[in-house]
Amino acid sequence: MNRPKPRFLPPASSEASRRTTGLPLRLSLAASLGAALVFGGALPLATDARAAGSTAALGLGGSARLISEGPLEQGAYLAGIELALETGWHTYWRFPGDAGIPPLFDFSGSTNLRAAEVLYPVPEREDDGYSVSAVYHGGITLPLRVVPVNPAQPVELRIQATYGVCKDICVPRDDVLELALAPDERADKVSSLLIRRDLAGVPKPIPAEEAEGAYRLDLSEDGKSLLIGLTREGDTDVLDLFVEGPEGSFNRLPERITAPSGLAAAWSLPLRGLAKTDDGGTRLRLVLSTADGGLESLHVLEAGDLSRAP
Repeated sequence: MNRPKPRFLPPASSEASRRTTGLPLRLSLAASLGAALVFGGALPLATDARAAGSTAALGLGGSARLISEGPLEQGAYLAGIELALETGWHTYWRFPGDAGIPPLFDFSGSTNLRAAEVLYPVPEREDDGYSVSAVYHGGITLPLRVVPVNPAQPVELRIQATYGVCKDICVPRDDVLELALAPDERADKVSSLLIRRDLAGVPKPIPAEEAEGAYRLDLSEDGKSLLIGLTREGDTDVLDLFVEGPEGSFNRLPERITAPSGLAAAWSLPLRGLAKTDDGGTRLRLVLSTADGGLESLHVLEAGDLSRAP
């Protein structure tokens, strides 16, 4: 039976939607991890059980905050954007699919910041009977690599986080998250567990010399879709495929189909909504989900490859 179609609510900032009922799922998980460390003798006090970080921005569906693994290492900090959601809620991958709100993170208010890279673990497919989206259920900690301008000085992170959370209703969230990262910061074992747990889910890049041979991309006879076939030998543990087009794309997620002879797996990607590059072609970033993690590759299609497309 299909679930009721989600309703969208107007944006609500963390200040306007602040509330105190219940602990979000992943905050409870952080406490549990910390408690495990305490009983294992890794931490001296029960007060250290909860991962240190910024003040949580509370709102409908859950909370958001920044956490950090600790001091500067090899010129960068490893931090995380923790989106802790209540039971039954989900948030969206960087490319939502049919419907959803893509996460946007504005770092312009930060100081002593040279670069910041948000990393996205492999998402899950969510089909609510009306649309198919790429999501994270129960929340996620998005790993964040932070490079300072002056390594000897702290980085004052200030992020304007815009993202969506959904259950029976969909809520655009707009939170301000702030955290100071100091080069002599004490290591935080609980935050490290949370960050590295989801860092392990970030897809590994396929080297350029292997990416071309990893997939077969063919235009359908009617020119309305693209057959994406996995050619890698031994990839029988494939779970799913997610596709991100150029900026401005609003295409659907690919649908798995029966693989033609010679292919390990295959999907059909509708071309409708897929943005084109200036030369009339397009770029596809493929994220393959497997039982062992994820693999990511970039594929360039020239205008001639889409010649039958309407």
